[in-house]
Amino acid sequence: MAEPEGGFPFPFEPYDVQRQLMRAMWEAIETRKVGVFESPTGTGKTLSIICSALHWLKSHESDDSSYGWSDIPGFADELQAPEPDPAEAAQPARADAHDADAGDAPEPGVPSATGRGLSSPTRRWLARSKRPRAASPTPCAPASKLPAPAWLQEAGRSAQADRLVAAQRACRTAPTDGVVGEEEEDEEEALLLDAGDDAGGGSGSGGGGGGGGGDGAVGEASRLAALLRAERDGAARGGAAGGVDALPAAGLRPAGAWVRQLVFASRTHSQVTQFLGELGRTSVGEAVRAVHVGGRQQLCVNDAVRALGTDSAMADRCLQLRDRARRGTRAAKGGASGCSGAGCPFAGAEAVDRLGERLLAARGGVDVEEAAALGRRHGACPYYAVRKALPLADVVALPYTSLLSESARGAVGIGLRGAVVVVDEAHNLAAAAGQANGAVLTGLTLLHACRQAEEYLRRYRSRLRGRNVIQLVLAGGTMPPLEEMRQQLFPSLPPARITSFACGHVVGGEALCGAVMPAGPAGRRLDLSMRGRGGPGGSLAMADLGEALLRIARFAPAGMAVFLPSYAVEDSLLGPRGVWTASGLAERLGKVKRVFREPRGAEDLDAVLRDYGEAAAKGAVMFAVMGGKLSEGLNFSDGLARTVVVAGLPYANAADPELQERMARADARHGAGAGRRLYESLCMQAVNQAIGRAVRHKGDWAATVLADARFGTDRVRSRLPDWLQPHVRPHDSFAACEAALREFFAAHGHSA
Repeated sequence: MAEPEGGFPFPFEPYDVQRQLMRAMWEAIETRKVGVFESPTGTGKTLSIICSALHWLKSHESDDSSYGWSDIPGFADELQAPEPDPAEAAQPARADAHDADAGDAPEPGVPSATGRGLSSPTRRWLARSKRPRAASPTPCAPASKLPAPAWLQEAGRSAQADRLVAAQRACRTAPTDGVVGEEEEDEEEALLLDAGDDAGGGSGSGGGGGGGGGDGAVGEASRLAALLRAERDGAARGGAAGGVDALPAAGLRPAGAWVRQLVFASRTHSQVTQFLGELGRTSVGEAVRAVHVGGRQQLCVNDAVRALGTDSAMADRCLQLRDRARRGTRAAKGGASGCSGAGCPFAGAEAVDRLGERLLAARGGVDVEEAAALGRRHGACPYYAVRKALPLADVVALPYTSLLSESARGAVGIGLRGAVVVVDEAHNLAAAAGQANGAVLTGLTLLHACRQAEEYLRRYRSRLRGRNVIQLVLAGGTMPPLEEMRQQLFPSLPPARITSFACGHVVGGEALCGAVMPAGPAGRRLDLSMRGRGGPGGSLAMADLGEALLRIARFAPAGMAVFLPSYAVEDSLLGPRGVWTASGLAERLGKVKRVFREPRGAEDLDAVLRDYGEAAAKGAVMFAVMGGKLSEGLNFSDGLARTVVVAGLPYANAADPELQERMARADARHGAGAGRRLYESLCMQAVNQAIGRAVRHKGDWAATVLADARFGTDRVRSRLPDWLQPHVRPHDSFAACEAALREFFAAHGHSA
């Protein structure tokens, strides 16, 4: 497999499986294929993604654009130009004879769209920028492709230089009439206004709501050049560069430019935060700008708006405040009296721009919680600061529910053109795509939708062909079979355009033990299906399962995680009227290991996990649900789970109308049996995710107990994770299973 010259910038010597995974990802991106990769939990999947995808991005920057500092018109002149004489700068600019109206002359020192008030180099640049230009697509210019001068790099302030680049480009396409027209001012993309902004025209802090488009852009370029000169002089004098908080207030105006980006999506915001943490550990993370995209629920810092609770109510109120500020500012420009223009106190354009710079300057990026804290501290809106920072980010990180919704991407301003898209935890991608794009429809609505879809297909059929697929990487610890993913996600993509790779675990076989437990100590067959639990002897079998867990808890060290098929099953065993509660088994189990239950509400989750973590070393058991809050994305490493028990198979309700439609459609499109395979796949994804909570690093070890007779069949065992299958032993009795577990724990120094 392909590997870049010089290898990958891994923070330490990679394991063989990590190197294999990075090579496979690199090759998939290089050959522009859709890559599907399975990397078991604990194998350093996130670091491998960062070091392969980002290294590819950095190494291909020269392919995308010829932009450099010397290519930016007037940039060198602006940096080298002498500081203007203060007395001269204070004099009003003299109107030239060809000026339309002397009354339009700007205020002293305020540059205008015609170049008045600008230094000669900037006027020359502005004149060149107004010449007719041949139509050409905007090039893909990575932000980090624009290397700052040495003095600026040493000072650690290349963000200011990037802003100058953005401002210079903005001048090329900026409006010339000084007021953004309603048709140009999309409800979600209108420029932010200072709450107390008045008529005047923006001398540099904004160019958007206050000043004219051309005035603000050109003024921004001139002001930033002066700022960079000051930075250069300060660096030459040995002045401190300052940290994130020392960044000056300067506007981000990246109009018309776009960068080649890595778009990283995972299941939840907490997993995105983990990704950013790993990014900050790497050497490549030092050279990139990362942005964590969140919604108003995560980023709004206006308590009055947050109190509304729902996304829709918060969005409506936010837009009302922005519209009030915009109307107040326009009325003030028109001479109306009594227009306060009061809007959100956090929506000041200069403060938002400055916060955006802070987000970009932080190594490894800033997660949504940190961004919200920064917003409160500096009195700026993190939601819009993130949006301002997006065009200059090399890495855009977000939950994949936001990625999958075209309307959500459009609202925030995320573009996928030329991007490398990496989806982690991609085993849930098909289900998430259905949820993100699903709706409840009436028959009449369906009729209209079908007609519109037919028209859309007729008009845009060529855009739906496989050759237009972006560079896409799907990664996960336990991925569905490749053919099933292709059928669900890429039915029209030729198989040759999809590549896959599955790597082994970083631990050796001695760290893994898989044991199928078909029966309890009393010999009753374990069948946790609805039929098995509700049939003759079902209650006795559940009691026998409890006795089996009690026996294992007595010799299994430290923490023990037990995953059940559903909350209903968990409640039927451990609830107030549960089988184990009524029989006293739950109380006996609690005397051996402290018992914890997965909370139904997310608000109690942190406290439960904290208490469990403290109790695990002395012995604790956590009862959780497959597909629930604890079965994905959480780390039960080391003593938190030396034993993982998967009790039952979480098959979905086969009578569910939506599921039946999905299965029928799969049969119709891919042949008889495809629907059944889909049904089984949904179940096994949940099983495999639960299994993956333990064995999280090279020195970790744990036993996996499969407590249901159905795990003894080849059909089910063959769908277990590849890294575990060779170590799974089917046993014919509880005694045989118990003996295998005792032997495994003894090998690791824990004998009872």
